[in-house]
Amino acid sequence: MIHCKLRVTGVMLVAMLGVFGIRASALDSPIAALRVAGQTLDQGLHDQIEMLLRTDAGLIGSRLRVRADNAVVTVGGTAPDEQAQRRALNLTRRVPGVREVRNDVEINRPK
Repeated sequence: MIHCKLRVTGVMLVAMLGVFGIRASALDSPIAALRVAGQTLDQGLHDQIEMLLRTDAGLIGSRLRVRADNAVVTVGGTAPDEQAQRRALNLTRRVPGVREVRNDVEINRPK
């Protein structure tokens, strides 16, 4: 019974990986396949969030960078004020697939 469940889970994993364009053969390790899927998901989150933050009119003057690791996204860099900082973090939280958002954004106040 357990062997059957593992086989079904493996088949489901291979099917899910196909959605991300990842091929896995029956000989591949499910653990290795999950690592590849996680890296692909993180890269997708990174690209999507970076584009979102770069094109948002409310973030003009911000110099932000994004790092994703296991769907935990860290937003860093600088923002001109607290409102821009909050906006960047809130936009990031709304992206599907993000588990947690960490703030590493500094406020770059004019001198």
